[in-house]
Amino acid sequence: MPRRMSESAGWIWTAVLGQRWALPQVLVATLLSHVLGLAVAIFLMAVYDRVLPAGATGSLVALGAGVALAVGFDTALRLLRARIADAAGLAVEREATLALAGALSGAIGAGMAPPAREEALGALAEAEARRDGLGAALLIAAGDLPFVALYLCAIWLVAGPVVMVPILALATIAALAIGLGGRIRRLAAADAAAGLRRRRLLGDLAAGAETLRAMAGGAALRGAIARLADEQFGRRAALRARVQTVVQGGHLAQQAAQVGVVLWGALLVIDARLSGGALIAAVLLTARALGPAQSVAQLAGQILAARARATPPAPAPALVAARDAPTRLEGGGDTLAAPDFALELRGVAWGAPGGAAPVLRAISLRVAPGERIALTGPAGAGKSVLLRLIAGLEPPAEGRVLIDGADLGRHDPLRLGRHAGVVLDPPWLPAGTLREVIAAGRPWIEGAALWRAAEIAGLGGLVGADPRGWDRPVEAGARDLSAGQRRALGLARALAGAPGLLLLDDPTSDLDPRSEAALALALDRGAGGATMVIVTHRPAMMRICDRVVVLDQGRITADVAPETYLARAVAAEAGTPAPAFRTGRRAHAV
Repeated sequence: MPRRMSESAGWIWTAVLGQRWALPQVLVATLLSHVLGLAVAIFLMAVYDRVLPAGATGSLVALGAGVALAVGFDTALRLLRARIADAAGLAVEREATLALAGALSGAIGAGMAPPAREEALGALAEAEARRDGLGAALLIAAGDLPFVALYLCAIWLVAGPVVMVPILALATIAALAIGLGGRIRRLAAADAAAGLRRRRLLGDLAAGAETLRAMAGGAALRGAIARLADEQFGRRAALRARVQTVVQGGHLAQQAAQVGVVLWGALLVIDARLSGGALIAAVLLTARALGPAQSVAQLAGQILAARARATPPAPAPALVAARDAPTRLEGGGDTLAAPDFALELRGVAWGAPGGAAPVLRAISLRVAPGERIALTGPAGAGKSVLLRLIAGLEPPAEGRVLIDGADLGRHDPLRLGRHAGVVLDPPWLPAGTLREVIAAGRPWIEGAALWRAAEIAGLGGLVGADPRGWDRPVEAGARDLSAGQRRALGLARALAGAPGLLLLDDPTSDLDPRSEAALALALDRGAGGATMVIVTHRPAMMRICDRVVVLDQGRITADVAPETYLARAVAAEAGTPAPAFRTGRRAHAV
């Protein structure tokens, strides 16, 4: 997070002090209220020391009427002060919002990346929620706090040395608030950091749901989110406990002070050095003196927490928490213990919900284990949809998709996904290090598997050239990489688990012919015996395949050997008559 956002974390005090129109009014109302509040103490002292010994009923009535009037005025002043504080509090929160929004706007103008903008906006929203009502409460507390001295002076005048008891209680409350303040701030900052990491992981899980589902990476991410949530809730419980310690400690100090005043004052009364009325007044004044201090201590904890949450931590890779996630897979029984990935589609049809016409019609296709198929055809022919059906990301409207002779739906998708590599178009590339983006929530992929995938995809030079190696950070969407490197990164992720099934949607669309040829050669050598279905228009990729299946208007119009398809394409470009497609030597009947 840019420094300007961090500096804006002191928004609350700046905004409160900026309400110059409200502060004098609050202070005046508070002054009159506290002066009138002394009337009750004076009334009690007068009744105990003067009225009761003399039996002066008339004086009692007069004093009662006077104190009732004082209490009435005090109540009216407090209500007026609350209304002024509420109005000023709204202005405080408005100024705080503008300050944070201004800092965010400046950071965006300075080049903040979109994911960082979302995180900053999330932090801003959380800070807004956490500081709700703090402005008015702070104005009232700021108005009350200076008058603690007034009550201490009054206690000293009526009870002399007994004033040391509330002074010690005030020191205890201050020490408690200061001592726990650092811990509260650290817990709040950790809570904010965990919240941001959880939001990033949720965002990654949503953005890459299909890729993760097809490659069994979602379980690890969900486990990481659950662990972060548990950690965050634990920190919040500890944070509330610390704040409550300050609150309850202040309450205990207030009660102990009142008891201490009574005990010390009683000894002075026994020694005839203090009257009973003065003792009662001192007890009441002690409660009034400690009330504002306790309120300020409670607010201090809330302010520290709000400030920590208003300052988001530096962006961290979203997938880092998934690195150590459990590798246990969940799901039902697995009918595919050792997958060969013999694929078969029988009369498959698919159409978008509410679509006028089906995208795929009566597709029947067989792919033998280890066979490589290139899917090609004009835009909108249904190539990507067919790939998604094989990956289990879409259910067919009609027909069946089988793997090793069993319906796809009967296989445990998590176990099946461990043996599959999928590249959708465009590839999903979350923020993280190269290691984390390629592993993509699959903690069992590391070491040699990473290097092998990187070399095949053509990323070995990128890893080796950077001193950080696999820890080189990658922005969300890999905006800091070239278009070709982004494609290679998605391909490396698909290859990382040495999959038995590779489903690739236009993996070389952003590569120049030389890079494409090199990638095709590396894929041909490095894919081993994997079954491959590749959506492509590129000759280099078709040449490493056994068959080219042509889709047009949702139907298979040809299933031929690559050389047959490429010969026809060359003839079409040259303007010479081209022979009709015939099933190639290695092709299967449709």
